[in-house]
Amino acid sequence: TYVAITISKEQLNEAAERVAQRPDLATRVSVVFCDYRDASAEHGQFDRVLSCEMIEAVGHEFLPGYFAAIHACLKGGGAAALQIITVPDGRYPSYVKGSDFIRKHIFPGSSLVCVQAVKDALPKLGSLALRLDDAATESLGLSYARTLHAWRRRFDAREDEVDALGFDAAFRRKWRYYLDYCEAGFAARHIDVLQIRLKKTDESLAVEATEGAHGGTPASFKDAAIKAVKGVATAAFEKGLLPDAATRYGIRRLSAQQLRHCDDA
Repeated sequence: TYVAITISKEQLNEAAERVAQRPDLATRVSVVFCDYRDASAEHGQFDRVLSCEMIEAVGHEFLPGYFAAIHACLKGGGAAALQIITVPDGRYPSYVKGSDFIRKHIFPGSSLVCVQAVKDALPKLGSLALRLDDAATESLGLSYARTLHAWRRRFDAREDEVDALGFDAAFRRKWRYYLDYCEAGFAARHIDVLQIRLKKTDESLAVEATEGAHGGTPASFKDAAIKAVKGVATAAFEKGLLPDAATRYGIRRLSAQQLRHCDDA
């Protein structure tokens, strides 16, 4: 079964209506109104998670919480596929401190990411590890440039319909500039769109990571006891056995730890 989440009532209604029109999907797909931070508490865990160009609406400071939520939704050994729009790593520090046409006029409050920011924000705590599969990363930037060019042509060809919807000449000029602006950015590789895969560490890898932290030497009784308690708590957290309040608390704690990790880095 598949569960799609959204916080847009309009999108919820549209998607639910489309699914209802497909008898082959109606019993396998559900569309629900749900904040991604509550997804695991309300809907449990899954083998796979898909997030397509949603990360741009999260914001740099909230990336650890975003990835913690993805981690909480994944079963051990599961994987997440993300499509993300990125800026080069070297330009990211100045990018997050500034603004531009897109963030002012098209998507207020949005923020692109870079690959290093993704890596820095991933959970890395023993069995809570979520790892980027670098070999699976695929760039679609040049293809996106061609797509934007096609969108611009189609927009121009249906200008009368756009006008009939109540969008004035000022809006049409702004929208054309937006499409051309993005086409040029992708074509010049000033920005890119990537498809990436994240893999959740399974229990056997988690044990190896924990033992490796002791440098191969036997752990003390205290270390062993802490490890056992953490293992039980983590397993309950990952299987959705904890109360909703405890699950949300765990996600917030993991987010806070990752934020400190980003600050230290």
